[in-house]
Amino acid sequence: MLRGLCLLVVSLCSIFLLAAETSCVKNEGGYSTPNEVWDAYRQAMHKGRWKDAFRHLTPRSQEYCVQGFVFIAAYVRGGPDKDSAAKLKAILGKHGLDLDQIEPEAEKVTSKAEVAAYVDQLNQRVKDKEQLFHDVMSVLEPKLPWPRDKRGKRVIIWGKLTAVTVVGDTAIGKCMEKLDQNDVFEIGGVRQTEREAEIAFRKLNGRWFVEQRPE
Repeated sequence: MLRGLCLLVVSLCSIFLLAAETSCVKNEGGYSTPNEVWDAYRQAMHKGRWKDAFRHLTPRSQEYCVQGFVFIAAYVRGGPDKDSAAKLKAILGKHGLDLDQIEPEAEKVTSKAEVAAYVDQLNQRVKDKEQLFHDVMSVLEPKLPWPRDKRGKRVIIWGKLTAVTVVGDTAIGKCMEKLDQNDVFEIGGVRQTEREAEIAFRKLNGRWFVEQRPE
């Protein structure tokens, strides 16, 4: 099943994103410090500047987005939101990712090695990942449960970067992540509206980029 393939993809991505980054940087994103690129990335995501946000990801993270979008489109396709499902299917098709073609292809993929080779093929089909990111996020943005303040105004999900540790060309930092209403929990009767998140970075060609990691 396609969803089974995507679960294998997620497990593989954790290996890919922690491995040495061998792809060349093909965008104009990145900054001279992890703090700078993180601030630019989180602000771009908050304001819906999808292409700007995408440019601040490592190439491997950008490839992970493509794989993630295939999973999301397949998941939404099986749900009640037929309008979003149709839009996502059309967008992926425009970018060389035909869900009707991917479904039977995925049935033939069984081992992790085959999954790794197949997801590379999927990425090779997409000629403009930046535009794909913009198109898909434009559809998903109104549907996502963004955290909001008491007046109902959407707030920035991620706070500023703290406790940054740099080791060579990699870095790890922490920030506070605001929770939407679906994720708010209680500890000792006290509502917890945010949690600490760990953010990874990688330095490529002298510039720092955000390195997404699958949960």
